[in-house]
Amino acid sequence: MPGTRITIRRAVSEDVEAIASVLSESPEISWSESQVREEIDGKGRLALVGCCHGMLVGFCFVRALDETAELLLIAIRSQVRRRGYASEIAKQIAVELKGIGVREVFLEVRKSNEGAIQFYRELGYIQVDVRRKYYRNPVDDAILLKLPLTDCQRDDRGLD
Repeated sequence: MPGTRITIRRAVSEDVEAIASVLSESPEISWSESQVREEIDGKGRLALVGCCHGMLVGFCFVRALDETAELLLIAIRSQVRRRGYASEIAKQIAVELKGIGVREVFLEVRKSNEGAIQFYRELGYIQVDVRRKYYRNPVDDAILLKLPLTDCQRDDRGLD
């Protein structure tokens, strides 16, 4: 499966069960089925899924308001992690958001989650703030990251 590209599309209500299955593989993420449905159907929300060989392998949830957006979650099935699927989904998020006039995407990540921080930096996100003791169980700082989606940004990371 390495090198296999995924097909990325907007999530629909029929994807809720498959998204819940992906979420079940990440016990640190606690989203209910109703929260998933709200992210798919809610106003100002963008939910994308990535499929490979007919199987939903990952998804993302984003909330957009005017020229800014917040990336809430990207999750990939455990058996296909580290194959570039999250990067493909993240790049498509940036393209779609730029297409609707979003100029900046924000997200927060646990300071202890060095792998995620590196992942987002490779996509062009930059650190803009730290929220001390933001997370609980365990207590951890939140690193606030931003991806500019302007035409004059330094390079095209995050934009295909």
